[in-house]
Amino acid sequence: MSQAPSARDIVALLFATSHQLCLRSDRLLGATLGLSEGRARLLVAVSEFEPARMGLLARQLGVTARSVTGMVDALERDGLLVRDPDPEDRRATLLRLTSHGRALIDRLLDAQHRSADEMLGALSSQDKHELFRLLTEVHKRADG
Repeated sequence: MSQAPSARDIVALLFATSHQLCLRSDRLLGATLGLSEGRARLLVAVSEFEPARMGLLARQLGVTARSVTGMVDALERDGLLVRDPDPEDRRATLLRLTSHGRALIDRLLDAQHRSADEMLGALSSQDKHELFRLLTEVHKRADG
């Protein structure tokens, strides 16, 4: 029986895999949609929390409010989202996707699903369940 890989080797493989996934995602976003990873994450977050307050988005994305403002400015210029005043708090701004923004989100999600299916296509259903279970356990432990 061969010796099990060390924890360090496994974590190194997870980092390398994560890096490859990020590069693949960057190529997909840039080539397919013309978006940076940050702007794509912001659009997805707006779609999930719509109408979304900018402060909530900053917390969800783990970035500063200033970063969100810059991305919102660019996405608004591109016609992907709009700012609306918050009727409950006149100091706050709500973000909503435009129809163009919704269409882009649909294309993004479709491209991500195809990419994921391509990457994991060689795995059996049982392998996918086991990989998901193991990664979930590692993720829980990494959070602390």
